[in-house]
Amino acid sequence: NEIVIEDEVGDLYYHRSRFSPELIKSESGGGFQYGSFKPKGFRIEEENSRVKVVFENEYYCLTWPYRLKERFPPVLYKYKTLDICKEVIIFNDIPRIEFITRIDNKYPNIRLRVKFDTGIDRKVCFRETQFGVISEPTEFFTRAAEPWGTKPSGIPNFLSWFDVSDGVRGITFMNKGLPAVEKVESAAYITLFRGVYGLSADGIAGPFVPTPDALELKSYTFEYAVQPHDGDWRQAEMYKQAQEFHHLPIPIQADSNGDLPPEFSFLKLSPNNLILSALKK
Repeated sequence: NEIVIEDEVGDLYYHRSRFSPELIKSESGGGFQYGSFKPKGFRIEEENSRVKVVFENEYYCLTWPYRLKERFPPVLYKYKTLDICKEVIIFNDIPRIEFITRIDNKYPNIRLRVKFDTGIDRKVCFRETQFGVISEPTEFFTRAAEPWGTKPSGIPNFLSWFDVSDGVRGITFMNKGLPAVEKVESAAYITLFRGVYGLSADGIAGPFVPTPDALELKSYTFEYAVQPHDGDWRQAEMYKQAQEFHHLPIPIQADSNGDLPPEFSFLKLSPNNLILSALKK
């Protein structure tokens, strides 16, 4: 769940960067030497059925000294652009690990992503699409002579989950409104937002319409989850586990003296791989 800040000079259609690699700074220390994340707080909140671990930090564009940080920790922090609060929720009897990440952003023209190192380097991952699941290659190649000549972005969209596995073990990522994912070697990157200033950056994809609100200079709350499993996504029935994350139960306490049993089912689906999306009486 590592925060990664990257350069973004694209538009509402495409991601672009002014340099390569496009990394500005990551929480692990990669990127340009000038900026730094500054830890702000850490606490553990224990509840009856779960434990919540809370990390708080800030990002500053300039710290001093910015060389030899291993020997000389920064003593001066200037130009704060990000306030970050990350909650990690671990349940007693649910294998899913949930994340709630809150960002107060004042940094224009960035792409903000979270990185997970899965430990699984595969050439194919699986993602949910409309009414099914498709395999997605993690490497894309193009021929220079191709008339369209544009390399695929390598960042496909998924609906509610995608899975990385080697047939023996795997991990499923679930999201609420975060459909863009990139798989690079064993790491998975989930895009939180891209801050862009215009509808089109080159006048080819669309007109030069300013979109100041698309710089995303505001506060956001992101929710996503991961769940390790044995076997592949079919054997572990991860499509059902993802539905449980997206459709949490709504408890209702009623005061009734009727004769109905405390538990009752009025619907059964068969075969096991069917998912109910709507029911109309």
